[in-house]
Amino acid sequence: MKRGTPNEPKFIDPKNTLKIKVGHGGIPPANLKKSQQIIGQNNIDFVPIATGYLEQIEHNLNKLNDHPSLKKDKLFLDKFAQPVMGLKANGGMFQYTLVSMIADVGLIFLDKAGELNEDGREIIKAHNTSIKMILQARLKGSVGREGRQIVDELQDACTRYYKKHGKN
Repeated sequence: MKRGTPNEPKFIDPKNTLKIKVGHGGIPPANLKKSQQIIGQNNIDFVPIATGYLEQIEHNLNKLNDHPSLKKDKLFLDKFAQPVMGLKANGGMFQYTLVSMIADVGLIFLDKAGELNEDGREIIKAHNTSIKMILQARLKGSVGREGRQIVDELQDACTRYYKKHGKN
């Protein structure tokens, strides 16, 4: 069959209008190197930042205790996700890898659970307690075997929750 006959498909490359608007290229290597140096020399203490996020979560837990009808309110549950996202993102930036990993488990749990009943609140409390211990000990850098165990235990608690409450 000859190319261009009616039975052969034609490939059409559409215009990439976004690329036309912003241009080609990327971030200059010198800028990347400078950014990495700034991140590496970061002197900001992450503990007060993380503590603020944990306090937001605890405030929401207290509010949930006062108003149990909020346990399935999507907008209210999003108020839990926001500080957990902050812990996940900033934990990595400040070399608190374990905080990021635990926060990741917390985010997945909040998304999958869809509500915070009493069992769900206990998981969030365990999430906060784990992160508080890490911050208190100022455990930065690689996770290690013990750190991995903390993450695994929290994931196991979530798995038990999903089975018990039908959240496969």
